[in-house]
Amino acid sequence: MSADSPALVCEVAIRGERYRCTWLNVVDVPASRVRAFAFPESGQLLLVRGDDGLQIPGGGVERGEVADEALRRELKEEADASILASQRLGAFQIEGLTRDLEEVHEFYACRVSLADGWKPTRDISARIIVSVRVFLDALPWGRSDPRAAFLLERALEVEPSLW
Repeated sequence: MSADSPALVCEVAIRGERYRCTWLNVVDVPASRVRAFAFPESGQLLLVRGDDGLQIPGGGVERGEVADEALRRELKEEADASILASQRLGAFQIEGLTRDLEEVHEFYACRVSLADGWKPTRDISARIIVSVRVFLDALPWGRSDPRAAFLLERALEVEPSLW
C-alpha cells in the first residue's frame, strides 16, 4: 500500500459514544489496539464472537509490547491462530467526541493457521470463517461504519502477497 492511499475521516457512534476516526496510513506511532484481517485460506476471513457479536480478532497492546507482538498474542488468545505472514495496512487515530479518549488502532492483513481443537475463552465464544463476499454483512457494524469497507478493500489489495 502506498503512502498516497486515499484518506478517510469519519465520525462513528459506538455504544452511545461518538468518535472521530482519521486514517493515518502506515505510520510509526505507538498503537493502543491492534486488529487483524486474518485469512486462514485465500478469500476467507476469520472472525470471533465476543460480547459485541462478530468482530475482527485483536485487542489492546500491553505495556512493553510492540504492535506486532500484541497482534500475535491476541490472535493466539482469541482464536488459537498463528500468523504465517502479515502486512501492516495502517492505523486509525480515534478521538472521543463525547468522552475523553485518544487512541491509535493499527490494522494488519495476515495469513494464519488455525489450531485444531479450539475451545471458547472467557471473552470469545466462537471463531467463525466467512467468505470475503459476506464479511461486511457478518459484522454488526459492517454496513454502518465506513471503516469496515475501507479496511476490507486495503486487506484485499495485499491478500495475494500473503500467499
